[in-house]
Amino acid sequence: MGKNMWAKVVQRGILTREAADEEGHAALVLRNPDGTWELPGGKVEYDETERESLEREVREETGLVVTAAEPVETAVRKLKPKKRRGKFAVVYRCAFEGSEVELSDEHVAFAWRGLDAITETNLKQVDEYRSLRRVLASIDDGSRSARPVDPRPGPGPAARVDREEARNGEGEP
Repeated sequence: MGKNMWAKVVQRGILTREAADEEGHAALVLRNPDGTWELPGGKVEYDETERESLEREVREETGLVVTAAEPVETAVRKLKPKKRRGKFAVVYRCAFEGSEVELSDEHVAFAWRGLDAITETNLKQVDEYRSLRRVLASIDDGSRSARPVDPRPGPGPAARVDREEARNGEGEP
C-alpha cells in the first residue's frame, strides 16, 4: 500500500416505496448493460457537497428528486491493483418525489425489488446488498430505524460547523 494512493468518493441512494405485488416495501435498483444491478448514484464531483452530488446523480439516473437523505453505511472498496486507487462509498436512505422512473442512457432497466427479491438480484457491490437488506428489513418490521428520513444535510463539514455554533450560543440548537 503506501504512497500515491487515493480513493474516488461514490454515493448511492436507497429509494423505497410500498411494494405493489407483495407485502412490505421495495427498493429501486438499476440494471447495467453488463447485467449487474446497482443502486442509483455515482461519484462526487469536485465542486459539489455530498447532498448536491447525491441529488444530482439520482435525478440524472432516475428522474426522481431526493427530498431527504440519511447515511446508512460506508464502505471502502478494493483498490484497483495497477491504478493504485479505490472507492469510498456512502449509501443513503432517501425520501424522494416523483413516481415515474426515467432512466438515463447509463442503465438498461430498472426494478422495484422487495426483501426476498433482493437476494436473487445480482448486485454489483456487497455493501449495497447489505444496506438494502438492512433498510428493507427495518421498514418492514417497523423498527426504530424505519423512522422518516431526516431532511437536514448529513454529517458533512457544514453540519459540524452548525453544531459548533449552536454549542457556542451563536446558532440554533
